[in-house]
Amino acid sequence: MRLPVPIAICAILFFLIETSASGGVAEGEAALQAGDIPRAIGELTPAAEKGDAVAQLRLAFAYEALVALNFRDAAASARYRASAFTWSSRAAEQNVVSAQRRVAQLLRAGGGAPVDVAKADEWDRRANAILRERAENGDAAAQEALASAYSLGQGVLKDPKEAAKWRRAAGRQGYAEAINALGVQYGRGDGVQKDPALAYALFVLASRITRGKGEDDIGYRENQDGLAAGLSREQKDRALAIADEWRPGVELPESSDKN
Repeated sequence: MRLPVPIAICAILFFLIETSASGGVAEGEAALQAGDIPRAIGELTPAAEKGDAVAQLRLAFAYEALVALNFRDAAASARYRASAFTWSSRAAEQNVVSAQRRVAQLLRAGGGAPVDVAKADEWDRRANAILRERAENGDAAAQEALASAYSLGQGVLKDPKEAAKWRRAAGRQGYAEAINALGVQYGRGDGVQKDPALAYALFVLASRITRGKGEDDIGYRENQDGLAAGLSREQKDRALAIADEWRPGVELPESSDKN
């Protein structure tokens, strides 16, 4: 079953960005999308040097792309890793959560800087503090991100019950990623009572919400397919009834039991 944890570099860097792209940032992004990394670096660098957090994030991504393209050249790769770390760090200092997470990852892996687990933990805690404030103010994306931190132990002790609590809050708002992730928890019995039928219902809900936005729901459908073979006809019917009855703003059920 798929958890919505952003593992691709581009997803990490785009996560919870609040600043809008402008000027050379837009041109740099277009160059990145076209695969023209040198031009992207040329477009993004002036804005990044002026303190544009989006430019800094995308410039870090561009340098990480150069690492991948030059993996056989150890010296060049080391320079590009160091540049990626520098620009991620500058964005992190501006309290951009995605950059803070990335810096923490790089510090744990020794990517562009010496391994420093203590500093990595500090960056994760800083990210969590920002996320918690947003989550408490009702930001569904922040609620799911904070839940993910509790699931993974990023800057906090692993606490699947706390993760489920925040996913319920985000799910009540119709946030598909949180609903899907809560379904994964119910499918595994991770911090909640194992309930495959409820997990199936949540996967169905996440899929419907995502399709309703015109977005790709393949991961959520794969989760449904992974559970379907082990469910009875009665369990599937109950799960579909739960999905049919739920509406945004309503608490997600804690059990598929009709009682």
